Amino acid sequence: MDNNVIYKRQMAVIMFIMTFTFKVSRLPPLVAESVGSSGSLLVFLYMLLETAMFFIVFRFINLDGMNALERAKNTVIYKLLMAVLAVNFACKFLLMYSGVTLFALELLFDDIAPGEVILTLIVPVGYIAYKGIRVIARTSSICLWLIILVLVTNFLFIKANPNFSNNLPLLNGSFADLIRDGDSFFFWFGDYTPLLFIKVKSSKRSGIAFSVISSWVLVMFSFILMYALYGAGAPYISNFIVRVASFNQFASKLGRLDWTGMIVWLIMALLFLSVYLWAFAEAVSKIIKKRNVALAGGAIISVSLMLAVKEVSNIVTYAMGDIKYLAVAANYVVPLILLLMAAAAIKKRAKRETPKEAVNVQGA
Repeated sequence: MDNNVIYKRQMAVIMFIMTFTFKVSRLPPLVAESVGSSGSLLVFLYMLLETAMFFIVFRFINLDGMNALERAKNTVIYKLLMAVLAVNFACKFLLMYSGVTLFALELLFDDIAPGEVILTLIVPVGYIAYKGIRVIARTSSICLWLIILVLVTNFLFIKANPNFSNNLPLLNGSFADLIRDGDSFFFWFGDYTPLLFIKVKSSKRSGIAFSVISSWVLVMFSFILMYALYGAGAPYISNFIVRVASFNQFASKLGRLDWTGMIVWLIMALLFLSVYLWAFAEAVSKIIKKRNVALAGGAIISVSLMLAVKEVSNIVTYAMGDIKYLAVAANYVVPLILLLMAAAAIKKRAKRETPKEAVNVQGA
């Protein structure tokens, strides 16, 4: 576990990237297509669940929960939970991998085969994942300033005529209809779950609270702004971060600036994918004790599946089907069970050690 130790400020940066990246790219048009103007309210509900899971995951990390479970006997339940996480991480990795592939095909290159993008992309993602979460954390911290600069510039200097009334009505139909029509996006949430495998060291400026709040606000603001800018056309945009960059008021003097959004989003996406491939290897290593084998296997299987799919966009459609219940279990149920198991293991260990300490005191 020593290789998985990062500073709290680094954790805060990773949390921001994990929360923000894919929720503001391909998700907004999918939400708009499913629930219309109720999309902002729907995402608000999802983000409430996201915040609740942050407290569970953060508590687990502070308890050093994974280490506590490692010290306890590896039960069948523990390995089963790791298997559920591993499968979920693999599916999430495959889904977001397809998102980056579609991004490259639609916005970066013309007349390029999907296979070329798929095979090229796995090289940096696999290498960073192999180096581990400490390298991912350092790389994220280095890239943070560029990310902040571009996001702030593009949001602050936007030149458009937004109509925020496009967000109304917030509840487009009954609440039951909203839940029924909007329950297909669980794979785009639960991005704190990979952090179950890290340990944190204190730092002068942790920034964790700021990371949670800022990412929450930016996600919500992005959806509200999307409706304000595009209205009924929201279901037809491909990547909102890139589209926002195209509205930059300096574009009239400097030329098209949507490339700034492309570069920043691609950096965040590569880091995001690396975290999930790393987390997959960590989960599998709790079962078979061979992290590098798990990492290589996950990368090879993912690329093979991507190459075997005729239409990459079908992966997005599949993720919105019944497999979404896997994401529900992995995002919300498994972390809670692991927290309870860790707390019980720590309490049991404390009771077992206390009598020994009492005997030593009496003997002295």
